[in-house]
Amino acid sequence: MKPTVLVGVIVVVAVAIAIALKLRRRDAESSPVDEAAAALKLPISSTRVGDCTIHSLISTDPYASLYAATAADGTAVTVKLPARASLQDADELKRFEREAEMLESIGHPGIIRLVSRGRVDERASKVPYMILERLEGLGFAAFLAERAPVEPAEAIEILRQIASALEVVHKQEIIHRNLGPEALQVLADGRVVLHSFGVARAAAMQTITMQGQVVGSVEYMAPEQMAGKKIDGKVDLYAVGVLGYQLLSGKSPFAHAGIAALMKQKSELEGPHVSKVNPAVPAALDRLLSQLMSSDPGRRPANATRVVSELASLG
Repeated sequence: MKPTVLVGVIVVVAVAIAIALKLRRRDAESSPVDEAAAALKLPISSTRVGDCTIHSLISTDPYASLYAATAADGTAVTVKLPARASLQDADELKRFEREAEMLESIGHPGIIRLVSRGRVDERASKVPYMILERLEGLGFAAFLAERAPVEPAEAIEILRQIASALEVVHKQEIIHRNLGPEALQVLADGRVVLHSFGVARAAAMQTITMQGQVVGSVEYMAPEQMAGKKIDGKVDLYAVGVLGYQLLSGKSPFAHAGIAALMKQKSELEGPHVSKVNPAVPAALDRLLSQLMSSDPGRRPANATRVVSELASLG
């Protein structure tokens, strides 16, 4: 072999070895991140999202997961990512994107704040994400377990905050549709924050439904929603009534052994009266909550603004 050819072969081999070593080092450097992402069951292969680093899983459901994360400036935030199964479902991705669009259009102290949104490049696809404010304090279910029944004045203030948030949401022509303890957080300063807009419906956006399934928590769901009928913001007001009953009694307004029995109780024209369980509840508050839980939407208050006004007059 001629010397010039030999030198060329040596150079080629050396370059190939250098490239292989570089790729191995890169794989070695990236493997801890990939392992962390896998351990957290992330739908992406990195713990980096935007300018945030994900640390731990907060909660998960069939559609999306929430993760504790830290932004580049050290701020604690929450990252929301679609569930892995949702990545193959165009409707679910639309639902996720729609939630981000709605949060982007709303600014209210009683509604979770969207810090930013974007997409992560992931194996030739783009995975949407939301970066949300970190909500400390108690989930509403834990609050009910620890504190209910509360004094009427405290219940009125909590319900006023929830109704005030709904007032803003409804003015944006958005129906939450899944209002219940899992969608509320009580902060240390007493602020009650509404979140979890994943199944909300906006009149100005494409409606996405789950065929053959009821979307939402049935305990707080209005009868017309359970029956699959046309709905409006009054289904959210129905849930406010159920939450108020629980705040003042520590119990569910419905004693049932299944969906059919629950639907039967919910179909009673007049809503339950919490004063039968807690006689200390003022008559006007008891009447308002019963109206909110009426099976007939026409018997409920006209809108969230009216509920805020009535609660303010009781306080």
